[in-house]
Amino acid sequence: VRIRVRIRVRIRIRIRIRVRIRVRIRVRIRVRIRARVRIRVRIRVRIRIRIRIRVRIRVRIRVRIRVRIRVRIRVRIRVRIRIRIRIRVRVRIRVRIRIRIRIRVRIRVRIR
Repeated sequence: VRIRVRIRVRIRIRIRIRVRIRVRIRVRIRVRIRARVRIRVRIRVRIRIRIRIRVRIRVRIRVRIRVRIRVRIRVRIRVRIRIRIRIRVRVRIRVRIRIRIRIRVRIRVRIR
Protein backbone atom coordinates (compact mmCIF):
# COMPACT_ATOMS: atom_id res chain seq x y z
CA VAL A 1 0.00 0.00 0.00
CA ARG A 2 2.78 2.35 0.89
CA ILE A 3 4.54 1.81 -2.43
CA ARG A 4 1.35 2.67 -4.36
CA VAL A 5 0.90 5.82 -2.30
CA ARG A 6 4.47 6.80 -3.02
CA ILE A 7 3.93 6.21 -6.74
CA ARG A 8 0.75 8.32 -6.66
CA VAL A 9 2.60 11.10 -4.84
CA ARG A 10 5.40 10.99 -7.43
CA ILE A 11 2.86 11.14 -10.26
CA ARG A 12 1.15 14.11 -8.60
CA ILE A 13 4.52 15.87 -8.21
CA ARG A 14 5.32 15.22 -11.88
CA ILE A 15 1.94 16.59 -12.92
CA ARG A 16 2.50 19.68 -10.76
CA ILE A 17 5.94 20.21 -12.34
CA ARG A 18 4.44 19.88 -15.83
CA VAL A 19 1.70 22.36 -14.96
CA ARG A 20 4.30 24.79 -13.60
CA ILE A 21 6.36 24.44 -16.80
CA ARG A 22 3.26 25.07 -18.91
CA VAL A 23 2.39 28.13 -16.83
CA ARG A 24 5.93 29.43 -17.20
CA ILE A 25 5.80 28.94 -20.98
CA ARG A 26 2.46 30.75 -21.13
CA VAL A 27 3.86 33.59 -19.05
CA ARG A 28 6.89 33.81 -21.33
CA ILE A 29 4.66 33.91 -24.40
CA ARG A 30 2.54 36.63 -22.82
CA VAL A 31 5.67 38.61 -21.96
CA ARG A 32 6.92 38.23 -25.52
CA ILE A 33 3.59 39.36 -26.93
CA ARG A 34 3.56 42.34 -24.56
CA ALA A 35 7.12 43.17 -25.57
CA ARG A 36 6.15 43.00 -29.25
CA VAL A 37 3.17 45.25 -28.60
CA ARG A 38 5.39 47.69 -26.72
CA ILE A 39 7.90 47.69 -29.58
CA ARG A 40 5.08 48.32 -32.07
CA VAL A 41 3.78 51.16 -29.91
CA ARG A 42 7.27 52.61 -29.70
CA ILE A 43 7.67 52.37 -33.47
CA ARG A 44 4.30 54.06 -33.96
CA VAL A 45 5.29 56.83 -31.56
CA ARG A 46 8.60 57.28 -33.39
CA ILE A 47 6.77 57.48 -36.73
CA ARG A 48 4.35 60.03 -35.29
CA ILE A 49 7.25 62.09 -33.97
CA ARG A 50 8.96 61.92 -37.38
CA ILE A 51 5.75 63.03 -39.10
CA ARG A 52 5.40 65.90 -36.62
CA ILE A 53 9.01 66.95 -37.29
CA ARG A 54 8.40 66.80 -41.05
CA VAL A 55 5.26 68.90 -40.67
CA ARG A 56 7.17 71.42 -38.53
CA ILE A 57 9.93 71.61 -41.16
CA ARG A 58 7.34 72.14 -43.92
CA VAL A 59 5.66 74.86 -41.87
CA ARG A 60 9.04 76.52 -41.27
CA ILE A 61 9.82 76.41 -44.99
CA ARG A 62 6.40 77.92 -45.81
CA VAL A 63 6.94 80.65 -43.23
CA ARG A 64 10.40 81.40 -44.66
CA ILE A 65 8.95 81.63 -48.17
CA ARG A 66 6.20 83.97 -46.93
CA VAL A 67 8.77 86.11 -45.13
CA ARG A 68 10.92 86.25 -48.26
CA ILE A 69 7.93 87.29 -50.36
CA ARG A 70 7.03 89.99 -47.80
CA VAL A 71 10.63 91.24 -47.78
CA ARG A 72 10.66 91.36 -51.59
CA ILE A 73 7.39 93.31 -51.61
CA ARG A 74 8.77 95.75 -49.02
CA VAL A 75 11.96 96.19 -51.05
CA ARG A 76 9.93 96.85 -54.21
CA ILE A 77 7.80 99.41 -52.37
CA ARG A 78 10.94 101.12 -51.04
CA VAL A 79 12.46 101.18 -54.52
CA ARG A 80 9.25 102.68 -55.97
CA ILE A 81 9.21 105.34 -53.25
CA ARG A 82 12.86 106.18 -53.97
CA ILE A 83 12.13 106.44 -57.69
CA ARG A 84 9.16 108.75 -56.99
CA ILE A 85 11.31 110.91 -54.72
CA ARG A 86 14.00 111.14 -57.41
CA ILE A 87 11.41 112.11 -60.01
CA ARG A 88 10.01 114.79 -57.67
CA VAL A 89 13.51 116.13 -57.01
CA ARG A 90 14.22 116.28 -60.76
CA VAL A 91 10.92 118.05 -61.38
CA ARG A 92 11.72 120.58 -58.60
CA ILE A 93 15.15 121.21 -60.08
CA ARG A 94 13.63 121.77 -63.54
CA VAL A 95 11.03 124.11 -62.07
CA ARG A 96 13.75 126.10 -60.26
CA ILE A 97 15.80 126.34 -63.45
CA ARG A 98 12.72 127.61 -65.36
CA ILE A 99 12.01 130.17 -62.64
CA ARG A 100 15.65 131.37 -62.79
CA ILE A 101 15.45 131.65 -66.59
CA ARG A 102 12.22 133.67 -66.31
CA ILE A 103 13.77 135.98 -63.73
CA ARG A 104 16.80 136.51 -66.00
CA VAL A 105 14.52 137.21 -68.94
CA ARG A 106 12.53 139.75 -66.83
CA ILE A 107 15.75 141.43 -65.73
CA ARG A 108 16.93 141.67 -69.36
CA VAL A 109 13.58 143.08 -70.38
CA ARG A 110 13.78 145.71 -67.61
CA ILE A 111 17.32 146.64 -68.68
CA ARG A 112 16.22 147.09 -72.26
